[in-house]
Amino acid sequence: MRVAQTQNSPYEKLGNLAQAAFNPSLNVELRLQASIKLPVAYNVPDSNIIHNVDELDLFMFS
Repeated sequence: MRVAQTQNSPYEKLGNLAQAAFNPSLNVELRLQASIKLPVAYNVPDSNIIHNVDELDLFMFS
């Protein structure tokens, strides 16, 4: 049982981050934090991650 729990742990973490990032019942700050941690967990380069509203505006209006 321990091996299965250990193997599922990274997937559970990703699932929990995804749920938090897209959960409209959480406040904006918590969703933003999760939406930054999620791509980090997938090894997305930091330069490709939107960290705040200013970066989002720049991305959307460029």
